[in-house]
Amino acid sequence: MKFKFAFVATIAAIAAFSFTGCSNSPKPVTGLPEATNPPQEFCFFDNTPNSDVEYTVARKVKILKGTYGSLNQVLPKVEPFVRGTNGNAIMNFKLAQRFSIWPWRFVSPVATGKAILITDSKGMSCEEMGGHLEEYYANR
Repeated sequence: MKFKFAFVATIAAIAAFSFTGCSNSPKPVTGLPEATNPPQEFCFFDNTPNSDVEYTVARKVKILKGTYGSLNQVLPKVEPFVRGTNGNAIMNFKLAQRFSIWPWRFVSPVATGKAILITDSKGMSCEEMGGHLEEYYANR
């Protein structure tokens, strides 16, 4: 009897932890400086922006689908998430397939990076700052 209870409790705990993941709802970051000359479009940076671009790091970003899928399914979620944190770009951006022990999450798409607020773009476009637009990643 005790064995059955322990087994059921263990299975319930594993199920509860496996269904709770990273929340995909952004929390706005307060205390960021005012953007005097923000960029016109949302920009993705593989590394950091050029040295003439003034920015502030808002927070780390990790967006995952949670189940099997392609990278193109998680890419459209990045911009709304970062804008929800009061950011206007993302740096150190990586798209990857991550492995898990759970069968329904065996390979799932994940987008990671740091949400940033570009306060002064000095009138440069995204490409001039060293970044890419979303279409660059969608067509890879």
